[in-house]
Amino acid sequence: MRLALVALLGLAACADAPDAPAPPTPPRPASGPSFTVGVDSLPRAEPARSHTVALGYPQIRGMSGPPMASALRAVNAAIRDTVAALADDFRPAEPPAGAGPPEFAVEVTGGPERVWISDDLFSALIEVAVVTGGAEATTTFLPLTYDLTTGRPVSAEDLFADGTPWADTLAAAAERAVTERIGAEATYAEGFEALRAGRIDWTLAPDAIVVHLLPRQVSAVDARAFHVGVPLAAVAA
Repeated sequence: MRLALVALLGLAACADAPDAPAPPTPPRPASGPSFTVGVDSLPRAEPARSHTVALGYPQIRGMSGPPMASALRAVNAAIRDTVAALADDFRPAEPPAGAGPPEFAVEVTGGPERVWISDDLFSALIEVAVVTGGAEATTTFLPLTYDLTTGRPVSAEDLFADGTPWADTLAAAAERAVTERIGAEATYAEGFEALRAGRIDWTLAPDAIVVHLLPRQVSAVDARAFHVGVPLAAVAA
C-alpha cells in the first residue's frame, strides 16, 4: 500500500485554520476515477431520553456496470457502524421507571466536511457538534480512512516507512504550522504532547496527510480548528 500512497500523494503542504463552522452541511460529492461519494444520514429521535441525532456520513457509490466489490460494501458498512457507535456514545441513560426525560437534551449533529477518494483509497472527516445543555456545542472529529482493495481501515502507521516515529513526525509538523500562524505564546504544549502519544485525528488528501486539531486542542487563545497538511516527503522512506 505504501507504494500506492507515494504515487497518489504529492509533496505540497497546507495549513489552515477556518473560522468556527456554521451548522455542518454535506459537501459536494467527490469522485474518483471509478467511484462517486454520496451522503446518507442517521436520524434518531428519542424524546424519553431527550436525545436527537442528525448525522450525515459518506457512502461510496459505483458509477456504472457490475455491482460493487465486496471490499467497497465492507467499507460502507464499516462507516455506517462507526457513525452509529459514535451516536451511541452520546446517548443518555434510560430514565428510571416513572421518571420524566432528562432535563438537559443531548443533540448530536454534523456531517462530512472533507472527502477524498481514488481507485485504491478513501478518506473523509466527519465533523460532529454535540450539545449537552450548555451554551456552546462541543466539536469532535471522526476521521475515516480505508483501503478500497481490502475493505480494511488504514492506520497512520501504515503510511510511514518501518521504524519511523510517525506520531512524532505528525506532531512536529502540526506544532510548527500552528506556531507559525498564531505564535508560540498562544499555544500550550499539552495539546501537542497528546499528538506525540498517538492521539491524532488525520485523513488523506490528494496532496497531503492532513492532521486535524479540534478547537482549543492546542490553544486557549485561538478557538478555531486547525487542519495541517503534512507533505509525503516527511513520511516516505
